[in-house]
Parts: sequence; C-alpha cells; structure tokens
Amino acid sequence: EVALLTKLDSIHLYGNPLITPVASRVSDAAPSALGEAPLNSYIQDEREADHCFRTGRVSLARTDHDSILEHLAEQLLSQDYSLSDLSTFPDSALRTASLLSLGMSRNDISGVLPSSIECLAGLRLLDVSHNKITHLPYALTALKDLQELNLSSNRMANTCNRNRMEEEMCFPMELGEAMTGLRTLLLAHNKLSWVPLPCMSLSLRILDVSHNELEFLPDFQRHHTMPDQLKVFNAGNNHLREIDSAFIHRLKALEVFIIETNLIEQLPPLGSLSGTLMMLWAGQNRIKEIPVSVGKLTKLVSLRLDRNLFQKVPVEVGMCERLQDINLLNNPHMYQPPPEMLVRGPAALLAFMQRLLQASCTHSREVDNAADVSAEELEAELFAEQSLNDDQEEEYDDTGALIPKKKKKPPTQTELFASAMQHDAEGVPIHHKVQVSE
Repeated sequence: EVALLTKLDSIHLYGNPLITPVASRVSDAAPSALGEAPLNSYIQDEREADHCFRTGRVSLARTDHDSILEHLAEQLLSQDYSLSDLSTFPDSALRTASLLSLGMSRNDISGVLPSSIECLAGLRLLDVSHNKITHLPYALTALKDLQELNLSSNRMANTCNRNRMEEEMCFPMELGEAMTGLRTLLLAHNKLSWVPLPCMSLSLRILDVSHNELEFLPDFQRHHTMPDQLKVFNAGNNHLREIDSAFIHRLKALEVFIIETNLIEQLPPLGSLSGTLMMLWAGQNRIKEIPVSVGKLTKLVSLRLDRNLFQKVPVEVGMCERLQDINLLNNPHMYQPPPEMLVRGPAALLAFMQRLLQASCTHSREVDNAADVSAEELEAELFAEQSLNDDQEEEYDDTGALIPKKKKKPPTQTELFASAMQHDAEGVPIHHKVQVSE
C-alpha cells in the first residue's frame, strides 16, 4: 500500500533488513503477486541505506528508492479510488499489472472508459458505478479474467434502432465473445430501452437491469443467444408489458426472478422453473390472473404478488410447501384468500391454501386443464352436506311430534372462508365463534 503514496519524496529505511514479502491476501493469485522477487533487487537500496547511515544522510532520494516503490506497486491486489473526485483512471492504477480488484465508484468519469484499461489484463472485479459513463470501449475485451462488472447508476443508453440491435455501441458486440469469464453484470439505474444483445451472449450468473426504461426483453426467435446458467435476473422498475414464454423456457437454472413495478398484465407459464425457482417477485403490476403453474414451483421460498388486479390465487399455491414469505396485500379485487387471512402470517396463509386445495381435490370433477372447483360449486356442495347433517339431527317435542326447523339460507362466500379458517397452520381445529349476520 505504500506504493499508493505517489507524492512521496523521501523514505527512511536505513538500519532495517529489507526482507522480500512472501505472503498474499488472495489464495489463487498469480505467482507475480506473491512477492516472489529476487533478493538482489534490494541489494542496491540496502547498500545505499548503509551509506546514508555512515555519511549522516537521513533518507534516500526519490531516484534511489524507486525500485522499492515499483516492487511494492507490483504486489497490490486491490485499489479503491471511490469518492475521489476523479475524471479519469489514475496512472498508479493502470500501471499495476497484478491488480485483481479496482473500485472507481462515485467519481466524475464521463463518456467512455479509457482504452488504457487494457493494461489490467488480470482484473477480476471492476466497479465504476455512480459515474457518467455512456458506453464501453473495445479495449475492455482484453479483460478476459473479469468476473464482475458494476456499471450501475451511469448514463448507459441504447445507440441503435430496435431492428438493428447488432449495431449496439454502448455495449459492443465483441465484448460478448471476449469476456467469457464474466459472471456478474450490474446495469441498474441507467437509461436502457432494452437489454444490450451482447449481454445475452455472456455466461452470466447474475444480471441486474432494474430501474431502466426497458420496454421488452430479447426476442429469441431472432437472437438465439442466452445465458443458460443465469441464476438471478432482476428487471424490476421498468416499462415491461409482457414476458415471453420463450424467454422463461430458456432460463433453465433461474433461482431469483424479479419483475416488480412494471406494466405486466399476464405472467407466462412457469412450469419449466419447477426445479430451480426460489424467489418470484411480481408485485406492482397489472396482472389479472395467476397461472396454475405456480403450484409446480416446489422450491419457491418467497412469493410477492402485491398491488395487482387478479381476483384469486389458485389453490395450487398450497403445493409450494417451502414458502416462507408471501405478500398478497393491496389487491383490491381479490377474494381468495380472503383479506382477513393476509394478516395471519405466511404459515397460516399457506395452511389455508392447502385446505382449499384438499377440498378442491375432494370435490373435483375430472377436468382436462385443472382440478380446480369454482367457489360457487364448492359453496353449493358444502351447503348440501351441511343440510344433510341437519336432516339427520331432527328434534321432537314431548308428544313425539317433529319440531319444524327454520329454513336456513345458503352460507355466503365470506362465511364459507371463515369456516375454512377454523384450523391453524398444522390443521388443528380452532374453536372460536364466527359472527354471522342475520
């Protein structure tokens, strides 16, 4: 780190045995970063230090200790110039060939990144977030070992027409072919109207394009590239109106799917993600119907569908036994599950949906597309069963005459759901009185 003192004029080293460093902070760093420099690289400086001590000089001149500073600079593995009010990359960072991590966030870098960045061929993490960058240079193709690129909160915008996506300049096509090691790409808080096509050619695991101006996702009928191993896809806070089923079908390893705060009216079939998806956030959209295929997401842990327009959640959600986080609030048209269930916690809500699923299977008729009984049919059948039980419990007076019973009205939908609520999360009945209006 002493090498970062670029304005150093003198250094006091006399009387110390100058020992070559042998440790490293990165276990898999290249040998050049392990301090494996020959000891004779210090002999001249050590002799000069002894000479200074004998002659009374108290320090070495800058020209005499440059070899030490240069060697220390070669050992740097990480540099952070965040919040430094820089308009370009400092020379001290570009001449450190062994650098693995470089932080340049929250500066004043504008336009295109400097082409001299190709000197950092061993770089693995580059953070240039919170700047004014508009596009990336071709020189970035030299960073073949780069694993994470953070371009969030910049001014990245598409430079071509939708029908000529191959000519994109903000993210050159060559980057998709050269940066084969890139796993994390963060493009949040920019001005992109669509995901740059080269991004879909990368072997990404995490892609964040939230808080942009996206109007659509890549069309795989025209462009057949896709990061098949993508695990996290965040496209929240955009202008998306639909999600193509072909897009979902290609994401075979997806674990986190965030599309909240868009204009989506219909969710695509999600059955292809049954073995991987753990988080589905689609709140604050215009979704009018939840697909039954949600019930196939057996690994789902978090489901957020708040602030939409659907009327009911399919009972098949009860098959998602791993759910720990469920948000169905602020859906003004929803009647299933009833509003009073939403405040009882995820466990009770899941148990309620499981009871509805069980009742649906019990009273179901073999239908081609699903085993779901409408609320009206379920209401009528449960009322018929209740009437049968009432008939079996007839009462007689002292003379043996049958006491006529007051004819009951069919239960309302709220009463039906209230009856289903008389069980806790483990299915044990809860004995409490349900108030029914006359």
